Amino acid sequence: MRYLKRLWKNALSSYQLKEEYYNLTSRVGLLVVFLALGLMFYGVFSLASLLDIDTSVPMGKGYSFLALILLPIIYIISIIPTVLIVVGLTSVYLINKGEITAEQGKKYTLFGEYPSHWFKNT
Repeated sequence: MRYLKRLWKNALSSYQLKEEYYNLTSRVGLLVVFLALGLMFYGVFSLASLLDIDTSVPMGKGYSFLALILLPIIYIISIIPTVLIVVGLTSVYLINKGEITAEQGKKYTLFGEYPSHWFKNT
């Protein structure tokens, strides 16, 4: 639970970032959302074929409850590795550019903690 509180606190601090870093984190977040959606749809259709569900049948024909339960679960499962991969690759890029240290990259990837020089007041 403390981990989620830490993530939430760090996410809210994004509004205090310098414009260039705010834009960077916004673009990274948007990329994560689209990739996670793609991964979710891949997961949904893979699961449907595994369960032998006909995907050409409209949702109201018996599968709507299953879809309401599975889609959010699969999306949550999809977004976690997507965040780690995309933010991790962004961190590696920024470390190689010399903009952040390896320790800052680790904190950015795992905890969403921004380096101190990214904030407006520094």
